[in-house]
Amino acid sequence: MVSSILINIPNDLFVEIAKHLAIEDVHSLLGTCAAIHKHSESRFLWISVLRELRSQRPLPCPSSPKLSGLDLSELKLMANCVCALNANWTREAPEVIGAVRVMDCPEASQTVAIVPGANLIVLYSPWEDGKALICFDTSSAKRLDIIPVGKWLVSVSHPYEERGTFMVAVATGQRRKPKDLYAIRIEYGRNKATTMRQIFHQVMPPKIYDISLLLDAEIIGYVARETARRTDIFLMATNMTTNIYVRCKTQMPIHSLLACYIYGKHVYIIAKGARQRDTKLFNRESLPYTSLANAEITIPQVGSPSHDITLNDDQDCLPNSLFSCKPVYGTHAISSSYDVGGDQTIIHFWSASTPAIKNYPLSFPTSSLLINFDHEIATGASVETPCIWAGSSGNYVLALFSGEDAPELCLIHHDHQAKKVTSRVLNLPHFLTYQLEDVCSIGLDDHVGKAFLVMNGGALCELSYV
Repeated sequence: MVSSILINIPNDLFVEIAKHLAIEDVHSLLGTCAAIHKHSESRFLWISVLRELRSQRPLPCPSSPKLSGLDLSELKLMANCVCALNANWTREAPEVIGAVRVMDCPEASQTVAIVPGANLIVLYSPWEDGKALICFDTSSAKRLDIIPVGKWLVSVSHPYEERGTFMVAVATGQRRKPKDLYAIRIEYGRNKATTMRQIFHQVMPPKIYDISLLLDAEIIGYVARETARRTDIFLMATNMTTNIYVRCKTQMPIHSLLACYIYGKHVYIIAKGARQRDTKLFNRESLPYTSLANAEITIPQVGSPSHDITLNDDQDCLPNSLFSCKPVYGTHAISSSYDVGGDQTIIHFWSASTPAIKNYPLSFPTSSLLINFDHEIATGASVETPCIWAGSSGNYVLALFSGEDAPELCLIHHDHQAKKVTSRVLNLPHFLTYQLEDVCSIGLDDHVGKAFLVMNGGALCELSYV
């Protein structure tokens, strides 16, 4: 029997209680009786509950619209989608909802970027005599814009997003060595046509063999390693009026760069040493913001602002960079490592806590959360890149594993609040199960619960889980 106190509770107090409940529990509470169900007609309730939820995980909708601009039916639909997606993705074998949508695309394409919740995907595809970035609208199966780029895709970064704008940084070359740096801006919205255009192009210096890209609303650039003790940082303001060039000397051997990104007022460089991960940061306002400025800084081996984290004690594991993430949902980087002797893959989720005080540096734990797999990640047909993709929240990873008898498509979830990582094999339609060996690239939009498979023969498959 429902307490009379709860039945007669004012709406604003009910909202305060609901904000601290899981959204599934809010739905259950609203269904207990007619007196409590009346609160479901309150826009204030759903805006408050969804706003609280958005601070913990992405919502199944574009991240750009303001919740206050949605009507009651749209807010209810969004809340129902959250519950449906949670219920499906926490099943032992999540099921595809509805029919698989298949669209034509160029053969041997690679997924470069997915605009969260906007039904937009960017592919790196053969085009005329070279390669190009192609933006697809998956809701209409239309090819929107095409931007020709270099023949080899070397590095991609797309951590920056604001309302109606999504940016991608791409480094391409001719023989797997970075040569050209591009910045691409995608503008989209409910009441305007989607466009993709190049806003920046820079020829990169020679003799660079390890690179990670930087991108935010104001700055594009790269961190490049030329020797074990020499790291170059190049930054340029996106308004094209300011060049910044910083040569950074390290006092410890760096085997390779894991991730680099800009968050708030700080630039973060995450590098791998012999048996540890090392995170360096410096305030970007301390950089010489003058025209064509040159400067040299030294990053110390120990002490602030250095932070050392054990990566792996097994020297036979070969680490590979994967993604740097905007640490809104508790994850700032994801890496994978491959055990040469045992055919074992390890995926690490590196956590970070946003500071209570604005513009303070992130805080990092002393270890990562990881999950082990007995198989290696499958290599995409024709494109020779690993079939693995991190959702924009940084807490979901889609990976295609080779498997003993047949490839398996797995959804890996990092629950940073519960501090655990789980993996589930996705249940696919039979016609796709037997074609996984022909997959050359994959993608995941964890805002709307969609997975994408790019087939070698020239097909883009969209699978919805909500």
